[in-house]
Amino acid sequence: MYEATLDAGYLEKARKLGGLMKSCFWDEEEGGFYLTDKDAETLIYRPKETYDGAMPSGNSVAGYVLIKLSRLTGQEEYRQWGLKQLAFLSESAASYPAGHCFALMAIMMELYRESFLCENGVCS
Repeated sequence: MYEATLDAGYLEKARKLGGLMKSCFWDEEEGGFYLTDKDAETLIYRPKETYDGAMPSGNSVAGYVLIKLSRLTGQEEYRQWGLKQLAFLSESAASYPAGHCFALMAIMMELYRESFLCENGVCS
């Protein structure tokens, strides 16, 4: 929404949601995001989905969003966090690229930074 309207309120909401996402779902030990909140009911297994099927996985979208937030805000914290997320995704994507299309798009956005430059708050 920020890129469509240039309304800074949307960017601020994205920053707040990013912080909430990290505090509730981030795996500090191995990287990646769990599907369940850390304070949710304890389950036998706490999954982290990376497969991009008809819909991209939350982990792939998170990697894309973190890199995009780093570009839009200029905050290095988002870039470093995004790089950790992309490193987590790259393990799965390397073994089965066809099942990780959105993750690969996020990785490509970071690897080819010049092709995805932001000017006046709009990233191409």
